[in-house]
Amino acid sequence: HRAIQQMASFTQSDAERRQMSAENATLYAQLVFCCLHNGQSEAAFEYAVAAKGRAFVDLLHTARFDLATVGADQPELATMIKQRDALRTQIDALLTQLGRDSESSRGDGPPTLAAESTQRTAAQQQLQQLYAAYEDHWQAMTGRYPALTATERAPDLNAAAAQQLAHTLGATLVEYFQHDQGWCAFVVTAQGVRHVPLPAVNEDLLLAMIEWIIRVENHNARNERSKTDPLYDWYDAVIAPLELPRDRPLILAPFGALHILPLNVARNRESNAYLVDEYQLAFAPGLGALSVIWQQAQQTPARATPAEQPALLTVAYPGHNPQDKSYLHQVIPEASAIAAAFTHTGRCTPLHAAAATPTAVLTQARQHQLLHIGCHGLFNPEKPDESGLVLHDGRLTIQRIISEMHLAHADLVTLAACLSGRPALNRGDEAMSLAQSMLTAGARVVTGSLWSVDDTTTSVLFTDFYQQVASGTAPAIALAQATRTIRQQPQWQHPFYWAAFQVSGLAHQPSARPTRTTPPASSLATAEQAHLQAISRGGKSMSNDAQQHADDLFEIAILRLDELYDDASVLLRKAGAAQLTQIMERVNQLAQDTAALADDDETGLLDVVNQLLNLIEEDATLRERLIPADTDIAAARAQRTVTQHVAAQSQKEQKRAAHIAECKQTIHNDMRRVCTEFRRLLQQPTAPTAPSKRP
Repeated sequence: HRAIQQMASFTQSDAERRQMSAENATLYAQLVFCCLHNGQSEAAFEYAVAAKGRAFVDLLHTARFDLATVGADQPELATMIKQRDALRTQIDALLTQLGRDSESSRGDGPPTLAAESTQRTAAQQQLQQLYAAYEDHWQAMTGRYPALTATERAPDLNAAAAQQLAHTLGATLVEYFQHDQGWCAFVVTAQGVRHVPLPAVNEDLLLAMIEWIIRVENHNARNERSKTDPLYDWYDAVIAPLELPRDRPLILAPFGALHILPLNVARNRESNAYLVDEYQLAFAPGLGALSVIWQQAQQTPARATPAEQPALLTVAYPGHNPQDKSYLHQVIPEASAIAAAFTHTGRCTPLHAAAATPTAVLTQARQHQLLHIGCHGLFNPEKPDESGLVLHDGRLTIQRIISEMHLAHADLVTLAACLSGRPALNRGDEAMSLAQSMLTAGARVVTGSLWSVDDTTTSVLFTDFYQQVASGTAPAIALAQATRTIRQQPQWQHPFYWAAFQVSGLAHQPSARPTRTTPPASSLATAEQAHLQAISRGGKSMSNDAQQHADDLFEIAILRLDELYDDASVLLRKAGAAQLTQIMERVNQLAQDTAALADDDETGLLDVVNQLLNLIEEDATLRERLIPADTDIAAARAQRTVTQHVAAQSQKEQKRAAHIAECKQTIHNDMRRVCTEFRRLLQQPTAPTAPSKRP
């Protein structure tokens, strides 16, 4: 450990320190395990903290250059900065054009012409060349002027300092870690540091949670089943063993895959409560990072007068064309509603629509204490630094936020965009997301999302959130209450709609002084008038193409069959052996019907799928367990009928026929798998013969 520290002291480049973190990850995992094996919990904790995102912590700790002024007395550097900016402008222009071309190609029209496809390929190749040139130029500039990316080593966080931090914040702190032999957590309070093994955290559970996120982004998977499975197991594995005190706030510092998984939806099997309902919950990239954020907050000059209210900057960019399916109709009304909570101060700056450019945001952000950004978000796992916020005529990327954004006076930044809290994972826990880049820029509290969020519910959530912040409520409490506002609506009770956003940093302290004497009007009134669309802030939208509707039905059928297989024992307990036998016989008959179809018989396959979905909708137990609560079953059946009719009259291309054959084989195999599992359970001597009472 000392040798690594000494090597790090000779390494100033952020990139080189990240590489060191990755190279030493295994060593630290072994060190932590050895300390635990020898009963040295505090030493293990200190090594775990040292292993987590060390380069990120140093970056947080380092005073940053202002590229807007740093080249004033160095002409060569000023020229290089201008050249870099010119390359960035070309990249943004090309990205904007590609995005608009993609939007205009969606819908019910004919396929893209070959010439258009060739032009798009050429543009994408040009974009890759520009990315390479930009990266080469940045490397040359920082090589010539290494101080631009040099970082200072932050002080290590030892056990005593962590206990003091817990005392100062009045919170329980949890540092998760994966050592050489498995997962564990360190629970830090003012009284001490406690090691807790987490034997139930394993690859199977982590994959189940990743699959849960992927599934619930599909509306058809937002059913009663996915409100509990695997969320009960998730709580039992990552929360229950910690035996946390309930009388104080809770700050969780994830590790590895936990950074991209929603700990807030872990569900208590006994009380049926989500974790966010049990604690005043916030997150931190790591406790070392949290300590640096706290120290910097103490060093930031106070506002001019105690009565001075924070200035608010609202950024809202819905997209280029209101007719595009990815256009975010709610972001500008959302920003206006948020500003209304602060209008008495007269210090609200709107950057909306064409005014919401990356340059304008970078310029204005340093002058405001509260910053709300509503737009599309893009996550690039291969080039994490190019992940960014989609604004007018450009993207505000992680690389630009870290190098150009200055938020030393920012109490709160909210990123109402898809995937704004999802980091790219790597060894050494040097994860970096849009939210973490805002912390690097100096913000004390940041909210970001782990998945593609719904436009309308996001608007309601942040309107309610800021009404509470304006009243002096701490961000962690405000976010929890805003999620409860969302869940008051039956159609939005599923965690997909409210659990994506997490708040990181010093989130248990108010970000604004109280400004209201009467409670704000409920933002649900706005929701009732909202322009409801199936739009996410990641730009996803459903095609109206007939083939797409058919493929959607095939996907739903495969999803339902997977759920029937996974839920077999639950269904046996709830429905009883007799009813499960009837379901098995129906599915078995459908499997035989599927096998008898010609490989390219799309109409016949749609008929089988329709019968399967009818079976699930008509059976009370299956309907309650598998069908999302807000599903209009009559409308769904009508749409299936139309899809079958259109498919019967369509000519099939050879490529389409091969796709149908593949879908047919998958559906048939899944039906046989379900029947086999049902039969296995029914043959067990302990199988119940009548439905059991609901727990």
